[in-house]
Amino acid sequence: AEAAPLLGFAPQVALTGPLHDVPDDVRRALVRLLRDGLDDLAQHQLSQAAVRLDRDDDGVNLQILASGPAPAGSTDTAVQAAGSLLTSPDRGTFALSWRLPAPRRP
Repeated sequence: AEAAPLLGFAPQVALTGPLHDVPDDVRRALVRLLRDGLDDLAQHQLSQAAVRLDRDDDGVNLQILASGPAPAGSTDTAVQAAGSLLTSPDRGTFALSWRLPAPRRP
């Protein structure tokens, strides 16, 4: 909801797995990555996006999926945090993806 005014639309959001035990430093990193990724989308006026956050036993996956050409700064945004940029030019889509280690606490 926070990104809607900046983007001009509300991205679809999907959360999977328990997020209550994600360490604070990982949470801060996720928020920064999400803001940077959505900022890239807003600067290039893309009209559709989805955010997926998946938690498993070893970490958290953050993925931003969007329609349209990948913004020029997307590779930098992904790589700065050891992420990846996957594009599918034939479908006109791209995905920014990150995996952050965050083992579950016993």
